[in-house]
Amino acid sequence: MPATLGSLLCREDVQVLGRLQPPIRTLEDMMLWPLIGLVEGTNWTHGKVADLRDRVAQALVSSPRIPPGSEVSTSCPGLGCPVLDAALIGEQGLRVGTVTEIVGPAGVGKTQLALTSTAAFLMQDQTRHMVFLDAENTFRPERLYEILKNRRDRHAHVDEDALIRKDMDRVHIAAVRRPKDIAVRLEQVGRWKKQGGIGLIVLDSVAAIYRYLEEKGHSSLGSHSNQANHVGVMRNALTERQGQLGQLASLLKATSQDLEASVLVVNQVTGRGFASTSLSGTGTENGPGGGELGVEAALGHFWCHSITNRIFLSRPDESSGPWPGSIYSLHPPSIHPSNPSKSERPQDSPCRTMRLVKCPYRPTGIEVSYTIALGGVFGREKDR
Repeated sequence: MPATLGSLLCREDVQVLGRLQPPIRTLEDMMLWPLIGLVEGTNWTHGKVADLRDRVAQALVSSPRIPPGSEVSTSCPGLGCPVLDAALIGEQGLRVGTVTEIVGPAGVGKTQLALTSTAAFLMQDQTRHMVFLDAENTFRPERLYEILKNRRDRHAHVDEDALIRKDMDRVHIAAVRRPKDIAVRLEQVGRWKKQGGIGLIVLDSVAAIYRYLEEKGHSSLGSHSNQANHVGVMRNALTERQGQLGQLASLLKATSQDLEASVLVVNQVTGRGFASTSLSGTGTENGPGGGELGVEAALGHFWCHSITNRIFLSRPDESSGPWPGSIYSLHPPSIHPSNPSKSERPQDSPCRTMRLVKCPYRPTGIEVSYTIALGGVFGREKDR
């Protein structure tokens, strides 16, 4: 059985945690509180609180795998696979009021994961709608249809095509090119609150929205600008972008709270070693912005501190085999209709990795292997 607060504490201590504001009722809630806040709120000793947090962190890391056929119990959308949900985001799913970012190099499956999460949401919630803010023309309705088709139960005398298209009618695609476009679209989303509600908002990708500011900075330099002008123009562009990034993060979180919707954002990577005036920012390999060797999440430290969670997707090493040109195997695995986690996987397909690099309520550094098939993105449980 998964560990709970009741299994780690006596009844009186659990009641003390439940009286805090906000209350602590789950292991994830415990990791949200700072150490000094717990000491002051509970009147427990520093040693007791530190020991408890260590045990909670260990319980989260070593929680048992989800047994076949089970689902993550959550009213919020997840990543679309029980294995990934259990390891990376917890039983509460993509929490309302937070911004979860998926980041990685081109072709690693970021948009595929966003579409998988969308498909899982549509199948889980039969009433609410979702919004896909498309900044790079990456949304492919035929791919979403394919994922839904391969995840549904197959019954005779049932028009599955009609059911899938009915689900897809609750997907609203909005093209966005500039930061102001997002504000306009989210304002429109708010008007749909009484029309079934919005449960999921996806932005793909946030880096593309702010790319024009870097181009704007370079175009303002002129052919005869000196180095001082170059630094000044780029610094002004960076300041402008940081302000807009902060506004966007606040807007996404506020919209999430108002609509009780989850927010999933796709980001890109950039190479390290840029000058301090670069709009790409720099970071450390093992820090919250770090990922594969030589790359890091785009938009720099300011954006990293503005989001809530970050999941880094990476491709296998070159030594592990050739990187396929297609997004999924030409010989797809068979998809178990009622439980995708039981589906067969192609043994020769390269397995990619997701790593949780930033999260205030779960231990970071957790890694899960995954693969992409016709039914979307699937996590791979570790071998016994």
